[in-house]
Amino acid sequence: MAFLPMSGGWSGGVVCLPAMEMAIEHLNARRDILPEHRINLRWENTMCDPGICTNVMYRFLGEKPTKIAIIGAGCSTESEATAQASHLWNLTQISYGSSSPILSNRDRFPRFFRLASPDTTLNPARIALLKHYNWKRVATIHQALELFSAVTQNFLEMIRDTDVNVVTSEIFDNNPIHQLDNLKKHDARIIIVGCYANMALRILCQAYKIGLYGHKIVWIFPGWYGKQWWRGENEDGCSREQMDIVADGHLVNGNFYLNPKEERGLSGLAPAEFMQAFGKKLQGASYPQFEYVSGPCYDVIWALALGLNNTVTAMHRRGFTKRLDEFTYADSDINDLITESLYNISFTGVKGDIAFDKTGNIITQGNIQQLQGNEVTLVGIFDPTSGGGTYEWINGGIQWPGGHVPRDSTVVIVVKRNLEMELYATLSGLAIAGMIMSCCFLAFNIVYRNTRLEVRMSSPNINSVLLIGCILTYSTVLLQSFDSQIGNILCKVRIICFTVGLSLMFGALFSKTWRVYKIFSNKKMSTLRIKDSQLLMIIGVLLVIDCTIVVTWEIIDPQRIVSYQLPPEVSEEDADIEFHPYVLICVSDYSTYLDLTLYIKHGMLIVFGAFLAWETRKVKIEALNDSRQIGLCLYNIIVLGILGVVVSLVLQKQVGLYYGLISGFVILGTTLTQTIIFIPKLLHVRHQETAIGITTTMQSGTNKNTTNVLQILPMAQSSTQSG
Repeated sequence: MAFLPMSGGWSGGVVCLPAMEMAIEHLNARRDILPEHRINLRWENTMCDPGICTNVMYRFLGEKPTKIAIIGAGCSTESEATAQASHLWNLTQISYGSSSPILSNRDRFPRFFRLASPDTTLNPARIALLKHYNWKRVATIHQALELFSAVTQNFLEMIRDTDVNVVTSEIFDNNPIHQLDNLKKHDARIIIVGCYANMALRILCQAYKIGLYGHKIVWIFPGWYGKQWWRGENEDGCSREQMDIVADGHLVNGNFYLNPKEERGLSGLAPAEFMQAFGKKLQGASYPQFEYVSGPCYDVIWALALGLNNTVTAMHRRGFTKRLDEFTYADSDINDLITESLYNISFTGVKGDIAFDKTGNIITQGNIQQLQGNEVTLVGIFDPTSGGGTYEWINGGIQWPGGHVPRDSTVVIVVKRNLEMELYATLSGLAIAGMIMSCCFLAFNIVYRNTRLEVRMSSPNINSVLLIGCILTYSTVLLQSFDSQIGNILCKVRIICFTVGLSLMFGALFSKTWRVYKIFSNKKMSTLRIKDSQLLMIIGVLLVIDCTIVVTWEIIDPQRIVSYQLPPEVSEEDADIEFHPYVLICVSDYSTYLDLTLYIKHGMLIVFGAFLAWETRKVKIEALNDSRQIGLCLYNIIVLGILGVVVSLVLQKQVGLYYGLISGFVILGTTLTQTIIFIPKLLHVRHQETAIGITTTMQSGTNKNTTNVLQILPMAQSSTQSG
C-alpha cells in the first residue's frame, strides 16, 4: 500500500505516483530482482493529514489482497501516525519524504525506514553556515508541529555550547504575523524556518507586509519545498511580484534528491537520464515545486524491491515453506526477514548512495541552495564527515543581493559627541579677550578712581564689583568638561561662577541705579548721603540669596555629569552600521525647580532695575548718572537672558549648538554690559587729558569730594526736577 498526498499541506504525491509507476515498470521488466513476482501498487490520496492517512491504512488492511509492505507517507505527521501502528500488523514501512527526527525512535517506530534524512541532520550544516559567515545572532520560527519542534529543539541544543546566540525562537500555529512582528522587534537578520510550504508562503507574504525582507535579511528554509515554491497560491493576497521580492536571495538547506555525481546506479539510469525519462512519463504535465522528490520516490520502490528480493533469498535459504506472496499479517518471522534485509541493502540510486543505518535513516551529503534570479541554484555541498563539517562552494557560491555578506545584526558603534575643539577654542579665545578687557577696565577704574570726576562720581568700588562679576561670567565659557572624571567638579564650579558672576553684575547695576533714584526722589530737598558700603551691602544680600539657592541645590540634589543617549544615526556608507551617539551633560533631578527659582529672582531684579533706570532717565548730571547706559544693559540682558533660557530648555542635548549659543549669549551680554558702562568714561577721561585750559576750579572741585560719600545739594535736585 502507498500513501500519496495529492493535496493538502504538501501535495508531492502528484510527482511521486508517476515516479513509482515508472520504477515498477522497470523492475517488473527485469529478471534479476524478484523474478517470480510482480510488484503491484495500491495507493490513495492521504491529503497530508494524519487522521485521513490512518483511516486509509486501516481500510487497506481490511481489503484483499494482503499487502507485503507500506510505501509512505510523504508528510512526517502521516508517517508518525501510521508507523507506530503498522508494525503491529507485521508490516515494514518505508517512506520517500518524511523527515521528522521523531521517526528515528526505534522504540516507537521499530520497522520504519526512509530515504529522506531527518531534518536534524541538517542542523550541523546550518551551524557550519553560521560559523562560515561569523554570524553570532540567529532567530528561529517554526510551525507548532512535533516535526518542526523537534528539529528546532535539536538545533538549540547543538548551539548551546557555541558562541551563537538565539535572539528569539518563535512558534506559530496558523498565522505567523505576531511572531514575525517579534522577529522584527528583536532585529532578527538570520532566520531559520521550520514549517510546511503552505505556511512558508504565509510567512513570506506577512514578512513583505511588515518590511521584514531585503538584503539585510537571510531566510533559511528546509530543502524539500521544490522549485519556485514561493510562487504558489497564498492565503494573504500577495502578488507574484511581491513574493519574488521578499523571497529574493533566500537560502535552502537540505539533502540531495538527485546524485550530484551523475553516475549510473542499479536502475541503469544516470540522474539526467532519469529526469529526461520522467519528463516523458508526465506527458507534458509540470510540477516544478515537487520535481525534486521524483528521485526518492523512484528509488524507494527499488530499495523495497531489493529488500524483498533479499528476503526471498533468505526464505529459501532458511527453508520457509511459504512464498513471499503468501505472507499474512500474522507472519512476524517473514516481516523480521524483510526488516533485516532492508538493513543490509546498499546500492546507488538516482538519488545517490543508499544504505540504512540502525535507526532506518540514510546518511547523505547536505547542500545549500540559493534563489538567484528566478532559479534556485546549488551553491554549496556540505560534507558532514570532515571535521565538524565543511562546505565546498560551487557555482560561484552564495551571491548576496546587497553585494556583501549580510550582518547578523545592526552594528552599533557608541560614539561620544565631544564639543568641537575649533568651536571651543574660538569661544574660549573670545571669553579670554573679554576677561582681558575686564582687567583693563578694572585697572582704568583703579588708576583714575581718585583723579577723574567721571570715574569717581560713578562709584568706582561698585564698578570694580561689576567687572569682577564680568570676569566670573566669562570664565563659565572656559569651564567645559571633555572628561566624565572631572565633569562633576566642573558642573558645580560652572554653576557657582555663573550665579555669583550674575549676582555681582546685576547687583552692581541695580545698586547704582537705586542710589541715583533715591537721591533724585528725595522730596525733602535735603542733603542725602549714600555710602558705597550701603551699596555693597545690597550686593552682598543679593549674593547671599543666590549662594543660598546654590548651596541648597547642592545639598538637596547636587549637580552631576551623566551620559545622555542621542537618537541613533545610520551610516551613509553601510546601512547595517548604526551610530549611537551620547553626550555628557550636567543634570540634577530637581534642576527645573531650582532653575525656576533663579530665573524668578533674577527676573524680578532685572524688572526692578529697569523700573529704576526708567525713573532716573531725565537726570542731567552726566558724571553721576549711568541710568541710560544701565537701562541699555538691562535691555540687552533681558533679551539675551530669555533666549538663553529657551536654548537651555530646548537644545541642551545638542552639545555644539547649545554651547555655541549659550556661550555666545554670555560673551555678548557681558561684553555689552562692560563696554556700555566703561567706554564713555574712557573716552571722557581721554578727552579731558587732551583738552586745553582745564580750569583750576574744576580741579579744586574734584579734590574736595570724598571717596565713600556722595553729596548732592538740594539745588541740584531742584534744577533736575525743573528740567
